[in-house]
Amino acid sequence: MNRRDNTLAILNHEDHDHIGNYMTDVFCTGCDNGFGLNKNNKVYFPGTDDMGYGGVVLKDIEAWESLVCFPDPSFFNWEKSAEIDLAGYDPFNQVHEYCMRGGPFVWFLHLLGLSGARKAMSYHEEATKSLLSAITDHMISVLSYVVTYYKPDLICIYEDLVGEEGLFLSKEAYEKYIMPCHRRFFSAVRSYGIIPGIHVSGKCSLLAADFVNEGAFFWEGCEPENDLLSLDQDLCHALSFVGCYDMHDFDAYEEFTDEVLRQSARDCMDRYAELKSFIFMGLKQYADSDKFSYARQVLGEEGLRYGTNYYRNKNRK
Repeated sequence: MNRRDNTLAILNHEDHDHIGNYMTDVFCTGCDNGFGLNKNNKVYFPGTDDMGYGGVVLKDIEAWESLVCFPDPSFFNWEKSAEIDLAGYDPFNQVHEYCMRGGPFVWFLHLLGLSGARKAMSYHEEATKSLLSAITDHMISVLSYVVTYYKPDLICIYEDLVGEEGLFLSKEAYEKYIMPCHRRFFSAVRSYGIIPGIHVSGKCSLLAADFVNEGAFFWEGCEPENDLLSLDQDLCHALSFVGCYDMHDFDAYEEFTDEVLRQSARDCMDRYAELKSFIFMGLKQYADSDKFSYARQVLGEEGLRYGTNYYRNKNRK
């Protein structure tokens, strides 16, 4: 199998030849398909300088319909954007992943803040559901443009639902409010013949079965604080694991040799190679962006070198 076919086989939970390597086998594009608040007849997007990064922009969820506005995707130059973003894509050796950088929960969080989001879910059930549904409608409206101009193999939503120690919301709230949105979005993705997935880092093993039931084929950014080997068995191999590398085991301000990084990649692959569907994703969360990029390159090189013939070499022993 070439790199592309091998990666697609992993993501479809099929037999494959070698350990996948996200850093070389996946070409990632995507954009912030954002929305914002009406103010003086101007649209403001969460996270921009106008509103202040991370600031709460929606203080009354009951009034969201008169305040929150969604951009019209038809006004965006998708053709030009795709032409720029897809430069360097190798369709023979890579799969193309389009990342929706915010899922319904993330956009909800951007608008209300964590405390406001929790309060809305507790005391404003109908308004919460209607806003989340509108966010999902907008995301689905973007899909036809993504499919037409980007033609991805995968579409992944980034949903930062958790920290290193647990969920930002209860499992019950997730299943009540967020899960129906994910299910509807993933169904729309599959209707185009595209593989859907979710990117969540942190401790969220409690939601892994929900990811499967929503229709996600892969969990990207999964980390070792989750018992991934046991989860794979519990889920009957219904989810592909993209990640599995401990992004936080080295202090972000310490210097490490290339060999230390390479050994950490080998250790990760040795530990998780028994997963039915495993793609190594080696990222080290250095505070310095140059160090981050360099470490990503070193880990990617080792993932390619060590993982390509991993199963074959193990079978010889």
